[in-house]
Amino acid sequence: MPADGLLARLVTWNPATPLLVAARDLATVGHLSQPQGFWVASALAWGIFVLGLGFYRVTLTVAVERMGA
Repeated sequence: MPADGLLARLVTWNPATPLLVAARDLATVGHLSQPQGFWVASALAWGIFVLGLGFYRVTLTVAVERMGA
C-alpha cells in the first residue's frame, strides 16, 4: 500500500480494502493483520444488505400490485 499521496488516501477510505486485505491475509499468512477494519467493513456490508433486502421486499409488493392493475 502506498504511504502517502492521493492513492494512499483512496486506499485508506475504500470500504472494500479491509475485506480484500483480510482475504489475502487469510490465504497467505493465516491470520488477519487488520481485524478491526475487517469487522467494521463486514458489519457495514451486512447492514447495507439488510436495508437493501427490506427495500426490495417493499418495492416488490408495490410493483406486483401495479402490474396486476
